[in-house]
Amino acid sequence: MSQIDFGSDQPPGLEDLDRDLLIPPARYTTPEFAALERAHLWSRVWLVAGVHLDVAKPGDYFAFDFGHESILVTCDEDGTVKAFHNICQHRGHTLADPGSGHCDRFVCPYHGWEWDTGGTLRKIPLAARFPQGFQANRRKLAPVACEIFAGLVWICLREPEVSLAEFLGPIYRHVQPYHAEAFQVNWDWTAEWGCNWKTAIDGFNDTYHGPATHPQFSAFIDTTAARFQYGDMHSLFVIEHGVRTGKDAAAEIGEPMASALRRAGINPAQYAGRHEEARARLAAHRRAEATKHGWDASGLLDGQLTDTHHFYVFPNVHIDFHGANALTIQRFRPHASNPDQCLVDVIDLKRVPKHGTLKRTAHVHVPLGQPQHGIVYVQDIERLTRIQKGLHSSGFSGALLSDMERRISHMHLSIDRWLAPHVPDALRTRLT
Repeated sequence: MSQIDFGSDQPPGLEDLDRDLLIPPARYTTPEFAALERAHLWSRVWLVAGVHLDVAKPGDYFAFDFGHESILVTCDEDGTVKAFHNICQHRGHTLADPGSGHCDRFVCPYHGWEWDTGGTLRKIPLAARFPQGFQANRRKLAPVACEIFAGLVWICLREPEVSLAEFLGPIYRHVQPYHAEAFQVNWDWTAEWGCNWKTAIDGFNDTYHGPATHPQFSAFIDTTAARFQYGDMHSLFVIEHGVRTGKDAAAEIGEPMASALRRAGINPAQYAGRHEEARARLAAHRRAEATKHGWDASGLLDGQLTDTHHFYVFPNVHIDFHGANALTIQRFRPHASNPDQCLVDVIDLKRVPKHGTLKRTAHVHVPLGQPQHGIVYVQDIERLTRIQKGLHSSGFSGALLSDMERRISHMHLSIDRWLAPHVPDALRTRLT
């Protein structure tokens, strides 16, 4: 088991295991609570905008929507990554459609005003027709705070209250040694889901649903044996790969761990019931491969080379390492007007050998109700859509959470700290 010192084994404020936490269902269903989040949460926290690879060269850009906001991230001519509100400063038209591209000017399609990639106004058609005059430097694109970490672009919609490193805290310390900035994108997609963003992220913040919802996991992991650690806002769970428990403890190691062992020249059949030996051999192989391919694995424990380390970044992102060479980023975005819907972005990244390249597939958008990518997401959205419906029921007063679901409690208590003192008592998370 990983010995990462992330924080406490209980969420702050929930050390008393004999007390339950009431999370009012209306937090997931009402425009009132969504408005509180928009005013007092999303505008103040650091958010993942996208991957740095999409703005690696001068002229690269990407745009995305976040609730009511539209954000434009660019690489300026000097190679500096910058972020702006994706809004023409003439009449408020959006400048770029969601997605990525390359250009040296952003031209508003409504009246033809032009800005460069650094956000400076460069051209106004028929400027003499503005008899009141104006100062071009006062019509720059509205900037957004922007930093790069772990191969991701992070933004803060207001003047940041703390630096990104301070905001991330233990996330910053424990993700840095993976050198995720060297990973390449394998594929990425966005799906419209019929549930609140918190309903969606709850489904990935707990491991209790694993046996019932994802029975295929039992061949190589035991989700109920996950180890949890909590920081002030963020959290971590670790799941050991290749471990069979209970009546299957002596069984052969299943897929996909078995294939990982074979690729390392290790016969999984020889390690039935001896999963710790197999895991130790795989970790040693991966450490040797790291040295061979020229990346530094010295900051990672053996468990980080083999196991899932699932970092929850408050409020809406997962940085999920599957060993040290595969990474999944999940971002959960609120719908602009409907609290019963959200957008889920999934980005799969891989570490490739030095000087190697990975062909990236085209971004896919999955409309509401259409088939998901991968069996895990198919299973999850089926359950989470039903949960969203149940949250509206007059027969449901709130969840009763196990110790495998305490990440959910932790998240809601953290949300309330950011929304305080604006949350009415009826919508406040409270101990009972």
